[in-house]
Amino acid sequence: MLDFHDPVSSLSHLIMAAWAVVAALILTRLTLGQSPGRRLAIAGYGASMVFLYLASGLFHGLNYENLQTLPVFHGYDQKELFYLFRNIDRSAIFLLIDGSFAPPFVYLLLGRTRVACFAAMGTLTVVGLAALWLLPDLPHAATVGVYFGLGLVGMIPVRSYLRKLGWPGAKWILALAVAFTIGAVCEAANWPVIVPGWFGSHEILHISDMAGTLIHFIFVVRFLVAPNMKRAEPESDHQSATKWADAHSSSEREGVRS
Repeated sequence: MLDFHDPVSSLSHLIMAAWAVVAALILTRLTLGQSPGRRLAIAGYGASMVFLYLASGLFHGLNYENLQTLPVFHGYDQKELFYLFRNIDRSAIFLLIDGSFAPPFVYLLLGRTRVACFAAMGTLTVVGLAALWLLPDLPHAATVGVYFGLGLVGMIPVRSYLRKLGWPGAKWILALAVAFTIGAVCEAANWPVIVPGWFGSHEILHISDMAGTLIHFIFVVRFLVAPNMKRAEPESDHQSATKWADAHSSSEREGVRS
């Protein structure tokens, strides 16, 4: 079913899908013991990574003529299958951007600011998904516009990020924004074409997405999850003495019984 007609795009993102599964499991393990809200945000972020790279790898690698032979796709022609998987791919991009900003919102924002950012991000995501699936053919420029809009919403509370993280942490968010922006600009401009038919603006978008994902994963682990992991408190001398006394008393009682 796979012919890898877009070899760079399909293979790179299928490899990233496998990496994303491992990354999601690592994040899940690291957040054990944290609040349900934080764990939910991390789970959503991990799931959005896996979904995006799997959807994209399949979209760029499937042979749609052979796909028609599967019973589940009976009645679809090649063009319909192409548009179906293209819309799944674009939907996954919306969800990845949304999911990527969920951890910063939960860990770094409070009160109305957090609610407002989640509401704006969720509303734009739902509008983008509805337009993508309900309109006959959403213009590509409009799709890219939603990408930009979601990224902009995520960067609105940048002052809160700076206040909580300082420059050492905020620069990782800036690097993420730069990586995604480079890819989106190249995709919108359909430039450059480095190797016709093999490596052009869309492949640059894919590489930018991968770079942004790796940057964001490091940021989430280093600046959000790790500082909030529960660590065992060292025992005080009093606690150690109490434990020793309890153990000593228990052994004495056992000796008396025997």
